[in-house]
Amino acid sequence: MLLLVNEPTLLPVLLPLAPVATAASRAVDRIAATMATYGADAAMIDAEVEQMSTRRIAPTANRSVVGIMTEFAFLVDRDRGRNSTT
Repeated sequence: MLLLVNEPTLLPVLLPLAPVATAASRAVDRIAATMATYGADAAMIDAEVEQMSTRRIAPTANRSVVGIMTEFAFLVDRDRGRNSTT
């Protein structure tokens, strides 16, 4: 699984890694669909999709993004029943 977080919105999105060759293009579609689910207007979604036409996947030093990723990963792990502390 890929855990992607949009830095400006802190919107986390999970995406199956396989097949890895299409992960980047599938990420754009998943992010747009997630934004629509949460009520983003079409203009905002279109602007984000346009920004994602140049893809850059990199580590972050942004503590807010790291915090969102840590919390979301914990929640996913817990939801899957892998957290032994519950």
